[in-house]
Amino acid sequence: MHAGKATVRLLEAAIRERYGCRATLVEARPVAETYCGHTVWEEVVHVFDLRGHPKARRCYAWEERWGVITVLHEGLVDSAADSVRLRSRAAAIGGARAATAG
Repeated sequence: MHAGKATVRLLEAAIRERYGCRATLVEARPVAETYCGHTVWEEVVHVFDLRGHPKARRCYAWEERWGVITVLHEGLVDSAADSVRLRSRAAAIGGARAATAG
């Protein structure tokens, strides 16, 4: 799947600003979140390799109407789909704005 250059630059800049490290796009993959058999969220998640982060080697990022969402590949997050599930749970608990912090 092709990711637009402007989108990739925006996501790379957000990662650099939030985590203070360099990001290189690995792939862009479609992810869908379903509930009771219905698709409730569908987007392309961009997967980046990180250079210079003290713990994480990878980051997942995408755009939503609230801004750029970034989730580090660490702890319970082991895939693009995991990053979406984590973001969905954070939004359900603290509102969508809470999940945009990183």
